[in-house]
Amino acid sequence: MAVSRFGLACFAAILAGGASASLAGNDGPMQPAQVSTDHRGTPIAAIADPEVSFRNVAVEFTSGKAFGRVVGVTTDGRGRASRIHVALNDTPAQRIWLDQNDLVYSRARDVIVAHDIHPPVMAVADAR
Repeated sequence: MAVSRFGLACFAAILAGGASASLAGNDGPMQPAQVSTDHRGTPIAAIADPEVSFRNVAVEFTSGKAFGRVVGVTTDGRGRASRIHVALNDTPAQRIWLDQNDLVYSRARDVIVAHDIHPPVMAVADAR
């Protein structure tokens, strides 16, 4: 039985791939480049006196690009922030409400970081 050079090359490539895979560390799955872990902060519901703490604070995406400023805060029965009212930088007359679930406050940078804001939310102005 004759083995072609192409077949040998394919077999060698498979062996080389397996050997190099075993050299890789077993650190678990790699995170995609767009996932950012350096925006740690405190959930906004954990900040005491949010009306004063968040007055005119910048709101930005995890990329670091600011898209608005806080103009109001809705609090729950314990006085903790449940939603923030944001005036958009590009059109200050347009304002949106953002829920507390995806927002953290970075004390070091004095900004609120929005972790999961989708384009439809950004496109709709608040009607209230």
